[in-house]
Formats: sequence, structure tokens, C-alpha cells
Amino acid sequence: MRIPKIESFSLKSIILFFLCSVVLLSSSVQATMKITFENQVQSISVNGNQRIHKKVILREAKTKVGDMYIQSAVEEDLRRIYGLGYFADVTLDVAKEPTGVRVTFVVKENPVIVDIGFDGNKSFRAKRLKEEIGFKKEMVLQSDSLDKFADKLKTWYEEKEFMVEVKGIYEPITIDSGKLHYSITEKKKQKIIKVSIQGNSALKSKPLLKKLKSKKSWFIVKHYYDQSDVADDLTIIENLYK
Repeated sequence: MRIPKIESFSLKSIILFFLCSVVLLSSSVQATMKITFENQVQSISVNGNQRIHKKVILREAKTKVGDMYIQSAVEEDLRRIYGLGYFADVTLDVAKEPTGVRVTFVVKENPVIVDIGFDGNKSFRAKRLKEEIGFKKEMVLQSDSLDKFADKLKTWYEEKEFMVEVKGIYEPITIDSGKLHYSITEKKKQKIIKVSIQGNSALKSKPLLKKLKSKKSWFIVKHYYDQSDVADDLTIIENLYK
């Protein structure tokens, strides 16, 4: 009795099935790799910067080359770059290519401050004020520059026993440059030499005076008249009586 040779047929089938599986798997892997590469960040660059270094800008970007491209993450990077305060505008340019995604942050720099001017500064020269607030030529105008220098002026004047009002404006000179100008109203602080209460009978003066914000100056300890403190003191006295 002759036995059919089915072993070779089975072996050929297995080999053929294996080869087909390898081909299909290879195609699937290649397709997956292609999709992966197409969605990877291939490059990150900056366009439009002239004075602000690329490293300073890209330091704010959390997305790195090789990461998967995520629209929301790149948009968050854009907001962080804009938050530096150096730019009037920041936009995003994304180019998708077979080899990956090219991300470009397009920036429009703020103008530079070429000078700061003052009027009303009767007690101190402009040169002194510039030095005290730390102004340097060709500083990039930031979103908070106007208020920042105004606050520094107020703080410095207060240290010199002045009360001041400071109003600032930006004056453009060219498209890329301008100057800041501050109008200053100086008022010398007045030391409090005496604080007294009159007309009180139900409450004694000494305990009342301890509660007040306005204090008498003593030797090297100086207390200055502040209209807002006096207004608060009136409320304090009224509440104590109530």
C-alpha cells in the first residue's frame, strides 16, 4: 500500500504562508513608519528676529525636534514666545512634508527705545533719573516697559522723600525705534511733627493715637503725611466710637 506524500505539500504551504506574512508585516511596518515620520517634528526655526537671539526665543518652546507634532502644544509654545514681551506679533508657519513637519515661528520685533525724556523734574537732572531707573540705549520696548520705568521713578523719588505723579507715553521716531517721555509732578514729603485728637471725652487720646496709621516723627524715625492714611484714620476713629 502506497502512502501519499502530503508532508511536502504541508511544508510548502507553511513556508508560503510565512513568506506572505512577512511581506504583509513588512508593508504594515513601513506604512506605520511612514505615518510616524510624517508626523514627527523635523525642524524648528525662527524667522523675522533681528535683535533677539534665536536661542532666547526657542528656549520658550517645549516642542523639540523628533517629537510628534501636536497642534495644541505648538500653539502653547507660540503663546510663551509672545509672552516674552519682545514682540508685537508672533505667528506660526507649519509645513508638512514626507520627511516630517517643519515648524517656523515668525516674529515681529518691538521697536527699540533710543532715549527717555522728562519734564517736571525740577529737583533732579534727566541724566540722574536715567541712571537710577537703569535705562540703556537700544533697549527693546516690551509690553510693560512704560509702566516698569514709571514704577522705578516713583520708588526712587519716595526714597528721596518725594511724593510724585508720573505719566508716561511712547513716541515713535521710525518704524523700528522710538522714545519714552515722562511727565513728573514733584511734591516734597512733609514730616509729621505732631498728631493730636480734639473733642474726645468718651475715649482717651493715647489709646486712639496708637490705632492710627499717622504717626509722629521721632529723631531718625520719620513719618510722612499721607492723605490716604489720614482718610483711613478718620474711619478708624469712627469705628472705635461705634
